[in-house]
Amino acid sequence: MIWLQLAFLWVSTVLASPSDDVNHHVIQAEHFLKRGWVADAEAEYQAAYSLPEGPKSTDLASVGARIAWARLDVESAMLRSQQLASLSSDPNTARAARIRAESYANDFGFVEIHGAHPGTRAPLSLQANQPILDPRLADYSRQIQEKHRTPTMLPIRFALPVGPWEINGQPVLISADQESLIELSSQGSKQRLSAALQASRVEISSGFLFWLGPSKESSVPGPAVDLRWIMPLQEMDLEATVNWNSAWSLHSSGHVQRQNFDMGGAVAMGRDISTPSALFIRPVLGVQLQSISNLDLICNQSLECWSCTQATGEPSDSTPVSAQGWALMPLAALSLDYRAPPGLPAMASGFRLSFFHAIGKTTESGTTALPPGPTTSSVPTHWQVDNSIFHSWQFRLQASIALAF
Repeated sequence: MIWLQLAFLWVSTVLASPSDDVNHHVIQAEHFLKRGWVADAEAEYQAAYSLPEGPKSTDLASVGARIAWARLDVESAMLRSQQLASLSSDPNTARAARIRAESYANDFGFVEIHGAHPGTRAPLSLQANQPILDPRLADYSRQIQEKHRTPTMLPIRFALPVGPWEINGQPVLISADQESLIELSSQGSKQRLSAALQASRVEISSGFLFWLGPSKESSVPGPAVDLRWIMPLQEMDLEATVNWNSAWSLHSSGHVQRQNFDMGGAVAMGRDISTPSALFIRPVLGVQLQSISNLDLICNQSLECWSCTQATGEPSDSTPVSAQGWALMPLAALSLDYRAPPGLPAMASGFRLSFFHAIGKTTESGTTALPPGPTTSSVPTHWQVDNSIFHSWQFRLQASIALAF
């Protein structure tokens, strides 16, 4: 008996027409709409519309228009009403849908509201400057005011009844089926700072650094990690970075001699350049203060103290002395980021290519990497390094991921 039931269920599934699936979603959407579960009703509508028979269903267009109105989505309600008017074979239904679509176009206009920075949130005060006598429009106005009274992600676009309005104190005239634009500029230093912090993001970049130039001939690529705070300032982005990196030093024989860890910090300014896609290009200029390890020294040997200067060529086995130093590094970088649009989780990922020119000095002492043995006795306990300036070039190739607040 169980096998017969399973066989019957399989045959029913195979023989079911696509319209049966659409009708199932329509029934579910009607049920959810009556209970006030508007988001679930919209999900059922979208599932039905994606089916082959969905765009041809008058029942789906009818419930879809009512769902859109319940969601305060006037534009979708108008489009779905127009679709119902074109699909319905019943003249009365088609005429009623056409009148409803025309009323949406005549009674509403659209406003797009921008904040000080994309991705910021702000409560919206929507105030009609004339009485709204139509109960349907008055009810819509009350609901849209309540919806946006809490902080709302900007930019945002929605419909308002035709007439004069004030949005956060700024007057705007809503015209039938027309677009209006409002720029909400932050007033006062606290508001501007709050808006900038809301649009800030934290970025982590990891990859490899490469040294070029005679002052770091002995280094090979090493890992580099940056932790970066990016905050918009009007048309520019302020970057504050703390970085960690490791460079490996090579002996003249080509073997790794020692490993050191360097720290640094940078301040830079960049500018986002948007593209038609989700790709953002950000050129950056700034300066970095960086500790530098494994600076090879050329030393004049003596039993008490070696006099050393910065090496300008390949390291030598005969003078295995290196020093540390600090460098001021002007930088230029290019970031390529793919970002989620406003309203979605504010994540971004991409790549960053950075170039640095290191200008620095060594510290007053060096270290040796000679292994213990007979030659160790010929190495003094300290070195004296001159104050010569060293120069080098560095570039980094990193992958990055960012999270906005």
